[in-house]
Amino acid sequence: MIGRSDSIHIPGVTFLQPDFGPCSICGHPTGDCTGEDHIITFVDEESDDVLVKEDIIQRRWVTPNHLGKVLVVAAGTRISRSEAEKLGLI
Repeated sequence: MIGRSDSIHIPGVTFLQPDFGPCSICGHPTGDCTGEDHIITFVDEESDDVLVKEDIIQRRWVTPNHLGKVLVVAAGTRISRSEAEKLGLI
């Protein structure tokens, strides 16, 4: 048929074959390792930081006539323990 092809073609997109190489985590030469082969742990060191899990938004006067919502701390940010106490998180 005219205008039809079995190959996938999207203008500006190039499809590449997978490149099987060594695992970036354990270095297995063919990369055939599975997720169960790797145990990844994140060690939280005893520090003075607090991880903020949700956005902290406060209402503040932006101008004398406009009350607005201001993002004080974004989710995923680490702040000091003293700053967390000031914001009432702990």
